[in-house]
Amino acid sequence: MVDFLDEKSFRALPENSPFYSVVGRIASAWARMEWSIDMAIWEMANVPHETGACITAQFGGVHSRLRALIALVHLNGLGSFTNELNKFYQDSNEVVLKRNRAVHDAWWVSSPSGTVAQLRLTADKKLDYRFRATSMLEMDEIAAAIKAHDERFTNIWMRLRAARHLASLEKPVGESPSETLG
Repeated sequence: MVDFLDEKSFRALPENSPFYSVVGRIASAWARMEWSIDMAIWEMANVPHETGACITAQFGGVHSRLRALIALVHLNGLGSFTNELNKFYQDSNEVVLKRNRAVHDAWWVSSPSGTVAQLRLTADKKLDYRFRATSMLEMDEIAAAIKAHDERFTNIWMRLRAARHLASLEKPVGESPSETLG
């Protein structure tokens, strides 16, 4: 299925297209957010960053990272953050789908009209195979949504980090986090 134009009317987007710049910003912003989550995992696991990186480098995406972080939050006796982290996890679905389409779809331009389009080719329970017109404004909005999502995580993480520090001050010396779980 082709959404709006015949496949023969498309050619590869020129290498100097400004769309590639925004795709790079989107990919980089997402990588920064995943790194922030990685650092939170390393700190909650109480391991050096290099050791933690050996583990989190094996994770395939944001959802596996967040599942690990939520488990560590529980292990550290900070379950009061679970609902907020679960909501962030759920809200990540829409953002990750937009990011994936922006980064992984092939970019094309219509020969007659100059319309920039992405070739959607996904099959999540239903085939989506079409050229889809995409604007620079839409791409900038995706970049902004990722930045806002990252800022939201950073806010959660800073409060979680502070709560963890306070909890460590209140624990008797020698008590491990797992002993507080009951």
